[in-house]
Amino acid sequence: MRRIILALILSLGLAKVHGATFKTDHVVAELVAAQSAVQAGQTVWVGLKIDHEPHWHTYWRNPGDSGLPTTVSWTLPMGASIGDIQWPVPKRLPVGPLVNYGYENQLILPQRLTVPSSAFAGTKLVLRAQANWLVCKDVCIPESGQLELQLPVVSKNVIPGSTAYTPLFERLEAQAPQPLVGWTTQLQRAGRDVLLTVNAPEESSTSSPVDRSAWPAIHVFPFAEQVLVPAQHDVYRTKLGYAVKLSLMEGFTMPEQVSGLVVAQTQEGGPPPFSWSGAQQRAGEFSASVETVSSLRWPEDAVRIVNAVSQEPPEHLRRVPWGSASGWWSWAWAVGVAMIGGMLLNFMPCVFPVLSIKLLSLSKQTSSPAERWRHVSAYALGVVLTFLGLAAVLLALRAAGSAVGWGFQLQEPWVVLALAMLFFALGLNLLGAFEWALWLPSGLLNWRTQHSALEAFASGVLMVI
Repeated sequence: MRRIILALILSLGLAKVHGATFKTDHVVAELVAAQSAVQAGQTVWVGLKIDHEPHWHTYWRNPGDSGLPTTVSWTLPMGASIGDIQWPVPKRLPVGPLVNYGYENQLILPQRLTVPSSAFAGTKLVLRAQANWLVCKDVCIPESGQLELQLPVVSKNVIPGSTAYTPLFERLEAQAPQPLVGWTTQLQRAGRDVLLTVNAPEESSTSSPVDRSAWPAIHVFPFAEQVLVPAQHDVYRTKLGYAVKLSLMEGFTMPEQVSGLVVAQTQEGGPPPFSWSGAQQRAGEFSASVETVSSLRWPEDAVRIVNAVSQEPPEHLRRVPWGSASGWWSWAWAVGVAMIGGMLLNFMPCVFPVLSIKLLSLSKQTSSPAERWRHVSAYALGVVLTFLGLAAVLLALRAAGSAVGWGFQLQEPWVVLALAMLFFALGLNLLGAFEWALWLPSGLLNWRTQHSALEAFASGVLMVI
C-alpha cells in the first residue's frame, strides 16, 4: 500500500524536490529538474535557474563586447554523468556603444544528467554544483554560489512525476537551435568588412511563390568570442533571404570558418513564418567558410531592415560624398567637437596641474615676447609630434597583429614604474626638498639656458607620455 501511495504522489508531480536557493541583491539562483524523481540509468534534464532582478542580465556562451559566460561545476555521485550546457537563445543587450549577448528575467541553463545504474530505489540522488556568473546593469558584479539538488530515486515500475519547471524544460528543448536545413550561408571578408548572406531554400516548381517582404529581421550570434564586433550588425532583406553586414575586430585574425546562430526576431518570441530546420524554431545554427575578397559582393536587391521595416539600401549606396555640403559640414562638426573635448580634458586632475606649472614658469620668464612664442611653439610641437609618433607606433603594432590601443605604453610595468619615480621626484622638487640646479652639472645647466626651446619641446613630450 505504501508503494502504491508513493507511486500515485510521484505520478501526480507532488513529490518534494529539495533544492537550495541562493539569493543575492540581483539574482535568485537554484538547481531545478524536469522530473520530481529519477530511476536508475535514466537521463533527465536538470539545470541552473537564475531569476534576474529587472534590468539586470547575465551572459551567453559568447558574452559579446564585455562580460563572462555563466559556468556550472558539478559534484556528482559515483557513476553519474552530465552533458554540456544547452544554451538557450540569447538576446542582444546594448550597453552604451557596446552590445552584449545574454539573458534577462528568468533563465534556465539545461543539462542532461545520466543517473547511475547502481542507484537504489528509496534513496536520494544528491547533486551539488558551484555556479559562477557575472550579473550586470550599470555596473557588473561577479557572484557565485554553492547549490544542491536532491532527487528521490524510484523503482522502474514508478512513473516519475513532473515539476513546476517541466513546461520550461520542454519549451527549451523544443526551441533548441538546430542546424539549418535547406538554407545556404556565405561569408565574405574584405579587410575588416564582413558580409554574411543567408539564403532560403529554393522554391519547388509546384509550390506557390513565397512573400518574403514580411519576413522578420534576424540577429546573428557568433559562437567564437573576440572575432566579430557585436555592435556592428546591419541586417538587410534580399530576394533570396538575408544579408548581414558585420565587422572584424581590430587586431584579430579571421578564422577560416565562422559558426553561430541566426535568430528570427518575431513578435513575443513566436516561430517565424519560415522553417530553419524543418521545425518552427526561432533560431538555427550555421557554419560558413570565409571567402576573402577585394570588395564585398552585395545582392543588388538588398534593403536594410530598420525596426522591421525595409527603408534603406546598403551603406555603400548611401554614403555621403566628401565634396558635398553635408560632407563638409560633418567634417567640420567632428573637428569642432574634438577641439571642445580636448579643451575639456585640460581640466582633468592629471592634466590641469601640469599645465598650471607650465603657465607659471612661462609667466616668470623675462625674455621678449618673440622668445616666449618660440617657447610656446616648441612645447606645442613636442605635444603634437609625440601624439603622431605614438599613433604611428600604434598603427604599426596593429598591422603586425597586436591588439593595442591608446595608452598601450602604460600597460608595461617598467614604463609605469619609471613615470611613478619621475613624478615622485618632481613632487619632492615642488615641495622644496631639493633643487635640480644643485644636482645637475653646470654644463647641462648652461645648455638648458642656451636651448630653452628644446627644453620646452621635451616638456611637451613628457606631457603626452
